[in-house]
Amino acid sequence: MSPLANPFAHWLRRNHAFAFLGASVVLILLSPFAVRRESVAMAEVALLAVAIITASMSLSLSGWRFLTIVAVATLWLLLRFLELSSLIGAAAPQLVFAILTGGIFIRLANDLLRARAADLTTLASALSGFLMLGIFWSQLYGLCVTLLGPKALHPDISHDDVGVLVYFSFSTLATIGYGDVLPLHPLARMMAVFEAVTGLFYNAVVIARLVSLYGREAISDPEASMGSARDSRPVPPRPARPIHAAADDDPI
Repeated sequence: MSPLANPFAHWLRRNHAFAFLGASVVLILLSPFAVRRESVAMAEVALLAVAIITASMSLSLSGWRFLTIVAVATLWLLLRFLELSSLIGAAAPQLVFAILTGGIFIRLANDLLRARAADLTTLASALSGFLMLGIFWSQLYGLCVTLLGPKALHPDISHDDVGVLVYFSFSTLATIGYGDVLPLHPLARMMAVFEAVTGLFYNAVVIARLVSLYGREAISDPEASMGSARDSRPVPPRPARPIHAAADDDPI
């Protein structure tokens, strides 16, 4: 099929990193509304499912990898609609969603390590990986609250408070720590420590990788880098012409 036959697929293939970044941002923005309510539960879950499937398609996966991600997303959607009352039934959607986001993060990290240029696509993939990492840890916190009770965090948080869990996850991942949400259970505290270390380590790896790619580009094309440095060098002022020389050149 030619690119003109399906322009959206062609655009998605060329801009998959930016499409995934946009889907990840939408997924985070929808998180405060992902609370189970009888009137809007189906609409909210459907919106989240659309964001997940769009993000999976934007990774330009093929074969069994793409089918696996779609199957896991479908399983999560079914578990959310079933709303099982047992402990295992309440924890199953969070576990499946954590597996989904963790698999996508591994794919993004693999693409980042195999990148050949420090361009906007690489930056978008790195930022998407950071967002997926925060969502992944938010599901682990929800799983912790489900298994240990609402007093695992302060104030008491239900496992349905997805917006609060995402907020606490990114606050910990970015090592901000406003103090309005605190881990009380020892397991939750250790999870917060590991998430903070993961965030710092991820940022360090991304910066090191981008610097390495930029240095590789400078070594492979030294004339371009020297030319850019030469162009940025200030031009010295032109020396003033002596007065007597100007008088000698005067034809009058």
